[in-house]
Amino acid sequence: MEEWLVTNFQGSIYHPNLLTFDASLENGLDQNQEKSEAAGAGQFENLRLGRFHVRPSFLREKPYGFSLIADKSQETQHVDFFDRRSVESTRYGGDFGWKNRRVPLRLSLNNDSKIITRPGRPAQHYQDDRIHFFSRNDSRLFGETRFEISKNAFSREEPGSLGQEGNTHEISVFNQRSLPGNDRRLSSSLRSYGLAGSSTSGVFNLNEQLDIRHSDSLDSSAFYDFSDNSSGDWLTKNHRANASVRHRLYESLHSTLNLLYFTGNSAGLSQSGAGVSLDENYVKKLGRMGRLSAGTRLGYSGEKRNHSENLLSVSDEAHTLTTAGVVFLDLPDADPSGVAVTDITGTIRYAPGIDYELSAAGSRLQIRRIPSGSIADGQEVLVDYSAKTNPASSFNTRSENYRLRWDSPNNLVGLFYRVSRENHPETSGAEFITLESLEDRIYGWDFRTRWIGVEWENQDYRSSLSPYERRSLKEFLSWDPTAKSTYLLQSSQTSLELLGSEETQTYYDVTNRYTVLIKQSTRLNLEAGYRWQRGLGIDLDDWTGRCGFEFNLGNLAVTMEYEFEKELYLGEGLINHSFYTKTRRSF
Repeated sequence: MEEWLVTNFQGSIYHPNLLTFDASLENGLDQNQEKSEAAGAGQFENLRLGRFHVRPSFLREKPYGFSLIADKSQETQHVDFFDRRSVESTRYGGDFGWKNRRVPLRLSLNNDSKIITRPGRPAQHYQDDRIHFFSRNDSRLFGETRFEISKNAFSREEPGSLGQEGNTHEISVFNQRSLPGNDRRLSSSLRSYGLAGSSTSGVFNLNEQLDIRHSDSLDSSAFYDFSDNSSGDWLTKNHRANASVRHRLYESLHSTLNLLYFTGNSAGLSQSGAGVSLDENYVKKLGRMGRLSAGTRLGYSGEKRNHSENLLSVSDEAHTLTTAGVVFLDLPDADPSGVAVTDITGTIRYAPGIDYELSAAGSRLQIRRIPSGSIADGQEVLVDYSAKTNPASSFNTRSENYRLRWDSPNNLVGLFYRVSRENHPETSGAEFITLESLEDRIYGWDFRTRWIGVEWENQDYRSSLSPYERRSLKEFLSWDPTAKSTYLLQSSQTSLELLGSEETQTYYDVTNRYTVLIKQSTRLNLEAGYRWQRGLGIDLDDWTGRCGFEFNLGNLAVTMEYEFEKELYLGEGLINHSFYTKTRRSF
């Protein structure tokens, strides 16, 4: 049970330009019960909830205005429909600025601490001390220039897991200006990032891009990028250059020619390559027949690789993890025992079996997020691992991509088809070389109205390394049964068959929301959801339901809600009951 008392204060002293303040004070009590098969039914736990927030701003109209902030809270948060967690946080700091015409400056100092508690998992402790400096300049001669420096001293602790502590620093400079003629634009950026402490890594990146508009139908660009990355004892340097020309023969027909060159060196590996590709995109309105979109991309490249060791270390390989999404590590024959997954800053290390799961799919490893873990749906992560290397070799790659989509005149119905092919017509220098050849076909349809939406998609990924078949169906329904009520339904089903390992993964979820305005001051909310996942290491059943009332009378607002969740993951059950009442009073 959670009870809240809220008081808000806003105002100024002497004059708004001298001092303004925004303060709020909340107080409450949370009571919930957890039940597991291992520990049995637990007692109802009482947790004091509340929030204190104050933010005074001084001399806000002056060039040297500044503000301070102090915030302490303990609250319940819903990351998504099924995941509920308790968060205790403390934050204090200040924001200082100096306004001027040439180089305005801003400095921020913040101390953040956070304790996150989830059902069935030990509490996680996060601590950050951040300093951030920012300046910006606009001039006719040099264009727009931005300069930023940030530093963070951090610590991450969780019982039963390896803690992390250390500091990060980042420096970035960006400049964009127009060259003589007003049809040329040069963009330059530099970034340096370093991580020191329990783990060490560094990134130095420099890139330049020149865009030229030759005429209304013709433009070109040139791009160069240099990166110097390090992770522990592993170092790599990469150079990449790209030039492209874009032409619009008609308003509906666009053509792009790309030239690419790259070279890289790291421990045990040196590689270089060059390639060319041609893109054609066509969009045409067909009157009463709707709209047609078509495109093709043809590419050809050559690459040389030389390896001096049996294992190749990979650092900071970026992937985006989604529920029911298919994500493989790039290289085959990866060692699962050496995989490490972090957030994009490298300061949060995720735990296998709790936050993510690995499984073999052909000769590659599949990585999946675990629901209720620390990795959010759609979050980007960085992966370090080692893999067996190919011998010294050279090869060519031929790629094809074709796209076709038709939409009805009112966008009620859409049909789409996409196919990608990649093969290697010539290889030399190695008797045994592991390269991926594939044909990826995706086709389906979608149907949309104001109240209903349905999308069906089928993917046939025929790969020499990790073939699979995926079928997905998504539904959406929004309906107003009466003038004062709304019903919302969202559902998705996905079936994934990994042909290399003969494993089938199935994902299903459905959520329902019903809201009715009983009176002008009273609202009833009913929510229920179920998700079901099956596969090697991902068996999950989760039932969640909520019932709540909202009552408003003048400046008084009261919310009462009961939540029930039953989760069964890999044979272990967890039941959670929560009831709270929240009262707000504004003046």
